[in-house]
Amino acid sequence: LRRAPDAEGDRWKRRAEADAAFAAGRESAAVAAWRGLGAEHPEDGSLWYALSRAEAKSGRSSAEAAALAKAVAADPVLADAPLFEADALWLNQRYADALGLYRDYRRLRPSGPFLVYGLRREAGCLMRTGRADEAIATLRKVIALAPDHGDTRLDLGLLLRERGDLNGAIAQFLLARKILPDLATYSMALGTTYARENRLGEAVDALEVAVSRRPSWAQAQVNLGLLLAEAGRPVDAATHLNAASMLEPGDPQIARRLLRLRQQGITTTEVAARP
Repeated sequence: LRRAPDAEGDRWKRRAEADAAFAAGRESAAVAAWRGLGAEHPEDGSLWYALSRAEAKSGRSSAEAAALAKAVAADPVLADAPLFEADALWLNQRYADALGLYRDYRRLRPSGPFLVYGLRREAGCLMRTGRADEAIATLRKVIALAPDHGDTRLDLGLLLRERGDLNGAIAQFLLARKILPDLATYSMALGTTYARENRLGEAVDALEVAVSRRPSWAQAQVNLGLLLAEAGRPVDAATHLNAASMLEPGDPQIARRLLRLRQQGITTTEVAARP
């Protein structure tokens, strides 16, 4: 809806000018404008919140805290506004920018209701910006606060596996699967990690669980089929590779594996045998 002219004079024009000044890097001008508007309209929490962000960017922590306190007094939902802003950046894949706001939120709300959520997002930003060691440390903080969150243990396990700590990864995947035994993703991660350690029997068992929980997952069918072939069970391997081929009929990796089985005299399905 278009705002009709009212008795507030040029309030909204001044607000727009302050916002534009801040966006253009003229922070001192924006701060002065927001302070003036806040004094005239102390009930407008958004003005105080905008001022708090400007003070934060300028490194004036006490002024930031004072402005934020006024913002929250006017509108309590603004206590969690940095988290909302960070999530908007996350959704637009601006992970480096989001990381700063998630950390701001934790600094401003060290005992806030979304602390664990924000920490998980921090770890996600670190993972996506190539800072694996910091991500591992942050995920451990999340686990200390929320030990029964399976996806956090999955993420930690995947990072440990990338670092070569297969035993540490397996321990996390086992705990994740204990928390949510029906989630195929956890069994898939466990099975593929067992395979890296050449623990074929345990790998097959874990991947069979993954396939039973999610039979339409082509990659799980492929991984199980490849392991069964390696374990000397070509007929069982064909069953799962046939299923994978019908789920992903154009996949060349699956086609090559099925061709090798046919060359060994193993029957594949008609659909799977098509080029």
